[in-house]
Formats: sequence, structure tokens, C-alpha cells
Amino acid sequence: MTQSDTVRTTSVLDISNDLRPYQEIGRDFLYNGKQKILGDPMGVGKTVQALAAGVVAGANHTLVVVGPAIAAEVWRREIAKWLPDAEAFFFIGSKWYRDRGLKRYKESGAKTKFLITNYHNLKNLHTRTWDYVHYDEGHRLRNKKLGWFKEAKLIRKASDRVSILTGSPMVNHPVDIVPFKRSSHQRLVNRSSTRS
Repeated sequence: MTQSDTVRTTSVLDISNDLRPYQEIGRDFLYNGKQKILGDPMGVGKTVQALAAGVVAGANHTLVVVGPAIAAEVWRREIAKWLPDAEAFFFIGSKWYRDRGLKRYKESGAKTKFLITNYHNLKNLHTRTWDYVHYDEGHRLRNKKLGWFKEAKLIRKASDRVSILTGSPMVNHPVDIVPFKRSSHQRLVNRSSTRS
């Protein structure tokens, strides 16, 4: 990361000033690569690391958050907390609500804007190109038999950057990591053992 990236990040938001050192490492890790998996444990701030990485990537980029529907409001609150000048739009619910959310997203004049959706709506987004996509609770991408696994792969191929955030990258067996590798083509990092 160059000095200009750090300056731009701080000028766009104060989020970088509030990150803990390990969160700065996570932000830089997510930013410095096309596709990354962040396997930090629950409660250490994967959300804020992902938000910071997305903004470092560029304030005018198309940023998408994919996660369980129940987490959509959490992401909206975190965006409002950490990025008060950013706007967040929901792409969840009936076709009418999704269309309205996407229209508002497209028409927004905000420099930083997020489209928040769930895994069930990926089929409606894979025809577009996105600059940055975050998959929250990314362990849901382990099951390659589910439709959203295939849609996530299509979105990955058409996106500049993808991050998979999960607190449980391998639930039962080391082989659980294989679908992650197929959907991200990158390595897994879990820095939990380096924290004090």
C-alpha cells in the first residue's frame, strides 16, 4: 500500500484512525489482492476491516455486501457508524423492493455507496460488474451444490475484488476449505493465533 492510499483513506473517512493494529493488517490484506478470505474469529471486527478495505479501493467504486438477510441491518448500522457520508441500499425482499433499492443505489450521488443483499439474490446480480464484493458469513459458500455457490463464482469472475469473511472457515474437516478456494482462488488467513 502506498502512502497516497493511506492519506486518501484517512481523508475519505476517519475509520483508519480507529482501527486496531490487527484490523489495519486485515484491511491491508483484503485490499492488497483480488480475492481474499479473512478467517478471523467472531467479535474482532471483520466488518470494519472489510469496510475500510472497500473504501481504500476507491470512493467511487460499486461496493456490494452479500450476507444472510438477518445481517443486512447490522451492515447498514455499521456503515452508518463508520462511514457517515456513505449510503447503503438494500437489495432484499420482493422484486419491487429489490428494483427500488437498485434504482436508488444507481441514482445516489454519494461518493461511497453500498448495495446490501443476501445469498438468495445473487442470481439477480451476476450479470453486472462490481468493483468490490464482500461475502459475509462466507462459510455459506462451502456447499457447492447450492445455487448461490455457482452465482458467487460468476460474480467473482466479473468483479475486481472479492473478500470472503468468516469466523468458521473449516467446520468439520480440512476438506471444507476446498469450496472456498474454488470461489476465491486465493489463500486463507487466520491471524487469531497472533493476537494477544
